[in-house]
Amino acid sequence: APEEAPPMPVTQMEAPRITNRVSRDLETGRVEMRAERGSGRNRIEAHGLVAGFRNSLERTAITEGDPLSAETEMRFENRIERGDFRVRVVAHTRLRATKETFLLTADLDVWEGEERILAKSWNCPIPRQLV
Repeated sequence: APEEAPPMPVTQMEAPRITNRVSRDLETGRVEMRAERGSGRNRIEAHGLVAGFRNSLERTAITEGDPLSAETEMRFENRIERGDFRVRVVAHTRLRATKETFLLTADLDVWEGEERILAKSWNCPIPRQLV
């Protein structure tokens, strides 16, 4: 049978978080799902590294009777720290569509302490190949 090492001793610094919400605008027919998820923050006792992630936004929406109104958006954040060392990575994506094109945008930001050391953005139109 497979074997695995015992789990590393960790201390929970921040509890995991999970929320889910669905809303419906009765006037416009817009339905939206929003979720937040995260691992919390945990310190690995063997070396003191504190790590955690959270999906601070997961949103999907559509208006009834209008398929081209569909869109989805995600924002994800990962943090790692030990002593004075602190790194944070934030990624944000959005996808929507027109009749001819999928419209994908993405942003990536990396922070070391309070200094942003990387910022990249993408705007990627993708032709729809409808048969």
